[in-house]
Amino acid sequence: MAKIKVKLKGVSTEGLEALPEGWHLVRVSGMKQGKSKRSGKPKIEITFTVKKSLDEDGDLVDDNAKRKLFATASLQKQALFTLKRFLIATELYEDDEIEGELSFDTDDIVGEIDMWVHVHNEEYNSRVQSRVDRFAPSSLDPDELDLPDVMDDEEDEDDDEEEGGEEESDDEEDSDTESEDDSDDEDESEDESESEDDDEDEPEEEKPKPKKPAGKKKAATGKKKSKAKKKDEDDEDW
Repeated sequence: MAKIKVKLKGVSTEGLEALPEGWHLVRVSGMKQGKSKRSGKPKIEITFTVKKSLDEDGDLVDDNAKRKLFATASLQKQALFTLKRFLIATELYEDDEIEGELSFDTDDIVGEIDMWVHVHNEEYNSRVQSRVDRFAPSSLDPDELDLPDVMDDEEDEDDDEEEGGEEESDDEEDSDTESEDDSDDEDESEDESESEDDDEDEPEEEKPKPKKPAGKKKAATGKKKSKAKKKDEDDEDW
């Protein structure tokens, strides 16, 4: 095994602090297609290298230069909004291409394109992480980044993220519907059981008296006929 020599004096074991929230001018330094570990669906992992950062006073500073940022763009049909906004920010494609079926080469973007990205920090597994939540073309001046048309992108993204939950929430709605149907069936079964109980409580109706067998009636008719025949014979003898 090769010997490795490093100088660790003054190196913090806490790792790098999260980037300041706000706008950063970055270079697209990597794009890699892969699959989500959780869902197995296709995605593109995008790496950015920070060039400048916009501080609270609106000045460009290089305090975070060469820091890395990452974003993930899903390739699923219902979640293409992140990729679409990223491609718009590259300014490489016409509107009709963006709104149609687009084929693009990552070699035209990686190492070639600068853009603005907006960072939002959030806590994940007890650590604060920087998340890219917006993109803007590098041609915009810093004082144009917070104009309404740029902010609208964030609102649209929120809407798209919510739409993506209606299709999943569709299953929840279906499950709710199924549970309601099940409850209806239970109510019907309860009603049936109640009706059966009511039937048991009702007194039994008096059964009609059985009719005399037809055979006996015929026998009686035969007796009448024999009496009538005997009477006729007596009259003849008389």
